[in-house]
Amino acid sequence: MYHQFELTKSQKKKARICIEKGLLNEFSSGIQQLESIIKDWRNTNADNRETYHKLYSSLTDFDKKTAKQYDGMTGSTYLFILVVQLREGHITQADIDEMDEIVVDKIKVITSLYK
Repeated sequence: MYHQFELTKSQKKKARICIEKGLLNEFSSGIQQLESIIKDWRNTNADNRETYHKLYSSLTDFDKKTAKQYDGMTGSTYLFILVVQLREGHITQADIDEMDEIVVDKIKVITSLYK
């Protein structure tokens, strides 16, 4: 049975703040991945063309994943985005715990479905 849960205006505001934190952490992870490719290129004197293609591929793959998750984001998708960010380690349980108790409970229920 599916029950729709609508966040209140204040809950949405808290969710957006948490989602933004997760998104910035996700960007950091993407940048670190690119940095790793460049570091490998410098240390191994790898082929420039191959390294460029690795960088391009890594960035476009990251961009596609990010766009799929965040483009068209609406209040009805906030809980699911938070669950994904939590599962991927971009936010912590402490970040979630700052939200209203009912929202935390809903996130725990959704997360438990994906274990």
